[in-house]
Amino acid sequence: MQTNSELIRSILAGHDHQAFSCLVLRYEKLVWASVWPVLRDYHATQDVTQETFLKAHEHLNELREPDAVGIWLCRIARREALRTKNSGVDTLRMDDVDLPVTAPTVLITIPNAD
Repeated sequence: MQTNSELIRSILAGHDHQAFSCLVLRYEKLVWASVWPVLRDYHATQDVTQETFLKAHEHLNELREPDAVGIWLCRIARREALRTKNSGVDTLRMDDVDLPVTAPTVLITIPNAD
């Protein structure tokens, strides 16, 4: 298993298109868990989780400590969750909806920079 630093170097070098998928799989549940308490809405949490990884990919070159990528992702996620919550968009109360307990798998396709 590659370290976070190795994955990030591969992503930034553009040599390994699977590296970002590995990062998503490694941290999707952590990101989901940091968004859920803020939004308590399944679809909004899923959207913010995806947006978090898109923003992370876009700004990955700004990450100073590759080994702290999990904390960095959670900060992005929390900021996006608060932005969504404060945007005034109506969300469903989770007490009214029966949903699976586990976080879903987040699928993100990053377009090639070619």
